[in-house]
Formats: sequence, C-alpha cells, structure tokens
Amino acid sequence: MKYRLYVSGYCSDSRALQSNMSIGGVILSSDTEKEFSEIVGKGTLLESHVYAIIYGIDEILKNNKVTSIEVYSTNLMIINYINNMNIEIPINAKLIMKKLVKLIKDIEVDIKFEYFEGTEYKYVKNLAIDALEV
Repeated sequence: MKYRLYVSGYCSDSRALQSNMSIGGVILSSDTEKEFSEIVGKGTLLESHVYAIIYGIDEILKNNKVTSIEVYSTNLMIINYINNMNIEIPINAKLIMKKLVKLIKDIEVDIKFEYFEGTEYKYVKNLAIDALEV
C-alpha cells in the first residue's frame, strides 16, 4: 500500500537551541487518513521536523504491506539533505539526522522526500502548534 506523509515541526522559540518542540502530521493512504500531534521535548526547529518524519514513518510501518511512502516536509534543509544534496546540517541536529538516515536504510520500503510550502497544507503546521498550546 502507498502512503503519503505530511509533517511539520514547531518550537516555542525558533531562535533558541533548547525550546519546547512539538510535531504534527497527516498520514494518507487510499483508504485511511490519520493525524498526529505530539510534544516531543526540547530542541530546535530543525530537530522537531526530523522527529515528525520519524514519528510518521514509524506510525506507517505499523501497518502491513507498506510498499511506498512519500514524505512531504515544510523543511527544505532536511529534504535536500535526504535527497543527497551537499547540505551542512547544524551540529546539534546531526544525531537525530543519523537516526532518520538509518531508519530509511533499514526499512525495505520505497521512500521519497518532497518539499511543500506550509501554506499549502496549513492544517499540518497547526497540528504541531496546537500540541504545545493545549
């Protein structure tokens, strides 16, 4: 089964190296739609986006017969990094990025990463924002 995963991250202070992080996302397939919204701890905005991707992929993999996943993120740096462009990742996010890369390599599923503007699917970003405001 093919899945699409739309994700976004949010931080209470996007300029801080340690602020409250939350994630939001929507998982779509031909027969289901599932949303998620979670607080994930403290870190940076970039880290929150990576956590959203990992969380969403993990949720999808709980289903049987996953053949492909298209991941749509509002963070262009992550998309370019995963798509093998020569992008330097900030030191504080390298550990979580390594975890994401390992997850992608370890699963036997065709996975593609694409960028989407937050304004295209504002609902996803609002899920992440709402997690911290509840």
